[in-house]
Amino acid sequence: MMKKLFGHKKQEQAPPKPAIDMNNKDQLKEMERAYKKQLQKEMRELERGVLQNDMAQKKAEAELKKAIQTNKDKGILTIYAKQVAQTRRQKARLLNNKAKVQGLVFSLEQMFANMRMTKVLGDTSSLVKQINGLMNVKEMTQTMKDIQKSMMQFGLMNEMVDDVMSNMDEDGDELEDTELDKIIDSVQNPEKYKNKDRQEQGGVQHNDLNDFEARLGELS
Repeated sequence: MMKKLFGHKKQEQAPPKPAIDMNNKDQLKEMERAYKKQLQKEMRELERGVLQNDMAQKKAEAELKKAIQTNKDKGILTIYAKQVAQTRRQKARLLNNKAKVQGLVFSLEQMFANMRMTKVLGDTSSLVKQINGLMNVKEMTQTMKDIQKSMMQFGLMNEMVDDVMSNMDEDGDELEDTELDKIIDSVQNPEKYKNKDRQEQGGVQHNDLNDFEARLGELS
């Protein structure tokens, strides 16, 4: 079944594959499992990237701390601070992408659940929008193309996704001097920033909960 869902090459002049049979619950479950398995694999890769980034971030912060203790030259400290900033931004990007994948998994689950209950596909514009948001994630570009093609092949999606902005999630913003100064200060005086970091993490969790509740509201 997986080969039929992903990567199966059509023979020349072969008739188009029919749309999915809404009455075939086994087919629906198999397709849902296939999509979720592929997305969960990508989530594990993103989680592995977060762990690797955490190690790089600790190393960069340790190097900056050592530089602060041994070298007061602002130019040298700025170089180390930029390395710390890059690892922090990379972690935020990876976590953001993971949240997007989790949201897509949730939407797929709801779509197939609705199909099993009503036997009608319904509006997939929200799903298309979520896939579009992941088409520019470099770690997932090919995965999302495969899912898109499969869903269109089986009549689950009619709208093409445009992935022209393939590197949109890359870090291209210049770092302000004030941001670098703050990084140097946070490494030099970690206690000063502990409470603020907890508040920011709490705010992210609160926003995630609000997003989840909003999704439920759309489905009710």
